[in-house]
Amino acid sequence: MALPGAVLALAAGLLLIGLAWPRFTAAVALIPGRAVLDGIGRGEPADAAALQKAAGAHVAALRVLPDAAGNLGLGELRFEQGLAGGDSSQTMAVFAESRRALEAAVELGPGDPFAWLWLAYATLFERRDDHVAARYLAVSLSTGPYSSGLLVRRFELGLALWGNLGAAECDAMAEQARALARLNPYSLAVAARKAHAVSFVRQSLAEHENLLAAFDRNLVVLPPQQDRLPATSP
Repeated sequence: MALPGAVLALAAGLLLIGLAWPRFTAAVALIPGRAVLDGIGRGEPADAAALQKAAGAHVAALRVLPDAAGNLGLGELRFEQGLAGGDSSQTMAVFAESRRALEAAVELGPGDPFAWLWLAYATLFERRDDHVAARYLAVSLSTGPYSSGLLVRRFELGLALWGNLGAAECDAMAEQARALARLNPYSLAVAARKAHAVSFVRQSLAEHENLLAAFDRNLVVLPPQQDRLPATSP
């Protein structure tokens, strides 16, 4: 009499395994790209072969499980490939693939500030559309204003898009400057000098003497650096 219960339990177990299998398979497929994405997050360069291998792993994983995380990873990787590709029609095609993956990421996960930020970058580099990129940046600011992992890139992009930001976004950028001053005053100094925004940052830190002093100390020791984004002057 216990047999039907055992059969039902076995069937339920197999069902759960079947439901979990696509996620497990996708996670295994993404392993080769995880280290590359982690390195990108730390600002480390990745060679072309590593980027291509990681992107291919994400494409394979997305065939099994088309989720927000997989599309975000693919969008990041294609964007980095585009940066390394120079100015050509092929590079624009890579940026377009990045944008499409990131559009899928924000559709599946609209509350992810990282996805909105990368989408802003991809839109700016592929379409040269400052206005749309600024709108995406605004969503990133509103969905994760204090996400430490994206402060540097978001601050750099905000300075590059300064002329397209509204009053609320400009205020948010001042708060980003203060948050970045607490977390990494050296990176704040680098970004401010590249964008000719030292005065803006000093004004944003004016009521925080310790943060302002740390910023100024880092500013005077900066080595020459090459811009990756157009300079602007908020």
